[in-house]
Amino acid sequence: ISGAQTRTLTITGPVSENEGSYVCVAFSGSISVPSNNATLTLRKPVTSVTLARSPSDEVIENGTIVSFTATAQGSTTIDYEWYLNGNLISGPTGRTYSFVASPSRAGVYTVKARNDLNTVGVFITSNEVSLEVTQPVTNVVLTRTPADETLVPGQDVNFTAVADGDGEKTYTWMKNGQVISSGTSNTFTLNNIQTTDNGAYVCRVTSSSSPSYVDSNEVLLFVADLIRDVVASRTPSTEFLLEGTASVTFSVTSEGGGSGLNYLWRRGVVELQNSTSPTLVLNNITVADSGEYTCLVTSEEDPDGALSNAVNLTVLRAITSVSISLHSPATTVVAPGQELEFRSQVNGDATQYAWLLNGEALNVGTPVLSISAPEEPGIYQYRMVAFNPISHPEGFASDPILIEVQAP
Repeated sequence: ISGAQTRTLTITGPVSENEGSYVCVAFSGSISVPSNNATLTLRKPVTSVTLARSPSDEVIENGTIVSFTATAQGSTTIDYEWYLNGNLISGPTGRTYSFVASPSRAGVYTVKARNDLNTVGVFITSNEVSLEVTQPVTNVVLTRTPADETLVPGQDVNFTAVADGDGEKTYTWMKNGQVISSGTSNTFTLNNIQTTDNGAYVCRVTSSSSPSYVDSNEVLLFVADLIRDVVASRTPSTEFLLEGTASVTFSVTSEGGGSGLNYLWRRGVVELQNSTSPTLVLNNITVADSGEYTCLVTSEEDPDGALSNAVNLTVLRAITSVSISLHSPATTVVAPGQELEFRSQVNGDATQYAWLLNGEALNVGTPVLSISAPEEPGIYQYRMVAFNPISHPEGFASDPILIEVQAP
């Protein structure tokens, strides 16, 4: 120290540059002897605080040990107060604050420092240091809509996975432990479900903050093998059958229902046969067998079953005779334009009727003919033809009735 050559060293108005360790060396001839060290430390208030975090990564994984360290400019004993999001943290008072990271500890940290040279109640606040903590996936809840225990073919089903945790998530859907390639989001939809979709469904979730995958709860899907596509038919399949036909066979086909199918045949509302046979045979049919036939197919798995389409059976009697009569007037001799009414009698079943006047067809297709007599005097022949598509497809003609129209 220049100029300091006496046994005393006086420093007036010491400043920071004067702080340090001092030694006095005494000389006697060629002999020099150093003194012990004397340290000069100036007492200063806290003027600034710098806060740092370790590790310094922008995002910290849940469970990591985090340490905040405060570096304060000041002397003597320094007091510290730690804050999270502006709220005082109870407990830590030293220059370091360490804990295990969790989402609840995320936020903005600051530290305040002072010593006994600072104005009473005045703290110096540090810079802000943020802590972002990622939450790994720990739980995945899987639900299904509709939630009914048993579903039926043709319905649409939606699965939804809700996972906790942070970060970008990846979803893998599995059925019976096998990966479903089409499932990559948190929802998975099955349209027009069938029994082949039955199984246990799970959603496996990973995220950028999860070291390993987490599986959801298992959700079962059961599609009942319901009876469907029930189609009834008849042999012979012609529209009309003649009474006395040896046999008529009704048959039904269906899909689903499992094993042990039962078939209930009806004519209208009348139950005819309840058995395990998909066929109904009628022998020597009569007109009384005419009607609409249906079959209700049921099984133990599908007790409600499904009803077939209606199959019509029309049984006709063969025509054996056709006659007509003049109902009014009482005589076959009439005046021009007089009203005439003819009635027919058919033994058997006719499906069509045709009236003829002098061999020419009239536009009348009913078993009764109401018509005005011709205006011109003369003899007129009336006849009716009855048609049966099986016994008489070409028609069965009655004997004629002759009407004489007389001039007034």
